[in-house]
Amino acid sequence: MEIPEPLRETVQQWVEAFDAADAGRLASLYAEDGIIFLPAGQRLQGREAIAKHYSAMLPQKERDKPRMTPRKFFFFPPIAHATATATGRHGEKHSVIDILSQQPDGSYLFACSSWTFK
Repeated sequence: MEIPEPLRETVQQWVEAFDAADAGRLASLYAEDGIIFLPAGQRLQGREAIAKHYSAMLPQKERDKPRMTPRKFFFFPPIAHATATATGRHGEKHSVIDILSQQPDGSYLFACSSWTFK
């Protein structure tokens, strides 16, 4: 998976936080007003709502961890799009689209994520 240089730190932090089931750290990688759209149409906005969601959905056991294909990145500074497919703990398939936006310090945060059933 080739990750454009400006995104590498954010993506690596996301992977580490996800692997550690650290909901607060995952939420901190979203913009303060970041949004997640879930398959059933729910809209979560803000780090508090995102952290609460990840706290409820992160697996407690390695065997329950969703499997995700490597993301494909489409880098158009100051915006980046990332796409992937995930297989959930019950075998359901999801398309994942993330939009990352550049911050004033040059770093990138997740602005919006959308999970849909395939």
